Amino acid sequence: MRWALFTLLAGCVTPAVSLDAPIHPIDGSAPSIDTIDASACDTLALVATRWEGHPVALFVPVIHEASPAFMHLDSAAGFSILYLPEGTPWTAGAGEARIGCEVRSLDGWGVVDPGFDPALSVVGTLGGDWLFEAPTLLEADRLARSAPPPPWATTPLSARLVNDTLVVTMQVEGRERLLLLDTGAAYVVLDGEGARPGDVAAPFFDWNGDEVEAYLGSAELELGSEVTSVPVLRTPAFIGVSSAAASTGLPITGLLGLSAFQALYVDPAASALFLLPR
Repeated sequence: MRWALFTLLAGCVTPAVSLDAPIHPIDGSAPSIDTIDASACDTLALVATRWEGHPVALFVPVIHEASPAFMHLDSAAGFSILYLPEGTPWTAGAGEARIGCEVRSLDGWGVVDPGFDPALSVVGTLGGDWLFEAPTLLEADRLARSAPPPPWATTPLSARLVNDTLVVTMQVEGRERLLLLDTGAAYVVLDGEGARPGDVAAPFFDWNGDEVEAYLGSAELELGSEVTSVPVLRTPAFIGVSSAAASTGLPITGLLGLSAFQALYVDPAASALFLLPR
């Protein structure tokens, strides 16, 4: 199980931060928890924490224990859970959350405070087991399930579901790589790489509390029919990537985070992922 990935700030890198804890404030006039409709069936409003206008974490409105709340949308988590007090062992059937029209029973686990924005009441993580149940359109402010392909979804990336996570084959700087789609990561992560000229040192802490060597720069990714330069983190050795490779049995060498796209459409049955570049 992996937790929170990336609070590093584009253009303002904070050394030795916790990789994945989106602690940054919500930009602008985001709707309050009391004004968000968590009962819509197939289309849900999303709330994003942002830095300089770019999303670093996405949250889905839910009803939990008869109160409005949010769950962190993290496609790299293979299963959804509720957060329990730190130190609580894994608990089957820990509680329920209403997500749209569905009431879902969820297991729970005691976790360290992930450091989400205090303006949000975040009660758990929604993982790939929920996100990839149906064709889904994900944009900055909404998520539509069982949705038809949008007009821009013309050139798919090859993708396959493995353990309720999505492994994507794509060209990165002219080389084919396998990346894990990670909506819980603010950045694309390229593992097994050192600094390039112009990169900025941006170390972070992994979930074991160990500091990870990392460098913030850019790379060219082929996103469908377009080649575009996106912000990336280069890491010589990151457990978040190596554990993904071990759990899937595939040579995954990076994470496809939010810095790569402004919208995505995924059709799990067709093994297709479409990305709208930023």
